[in-house]
Amino acid sequence: LVIDINKGMQTQTAECLVLGEILTQKTQLIVVLNKMDVFYKSVRQQQKDDADDEKSNNKNSESAKSMADIIQDKLDKKINAIRKTFKKTKFGKQVQIV
Repeated sequence: LVIDINKGMQTQTAECLVLGEILTQKTQLIVVLNKMDVFYKSVRQQQKDDADDEKSNNKNSESAKSMADIIQDKLDKKINAIRKTFKKTKFGKQVQIV
């Protein structure tokens, strides 16, 4: 099942998930996150915009988080939201996400 990481579960994705539950005998499913390049670019742009806003408002950003940590945190939140949806299915929240 392919999921756009930026949009998350959409109506068509949910419909395909229901079909997968009906048509598969096994309880295994691989979820592929699509459009990761757009996700990375949007996170970087958002951080740049936030930093520019802080400069224009004369605020000092003391954030010690690296860009990699920020991206990973946002990615983890997206994946956890997807896992929460799968928890309600026969595939369970331990579905393999790549």
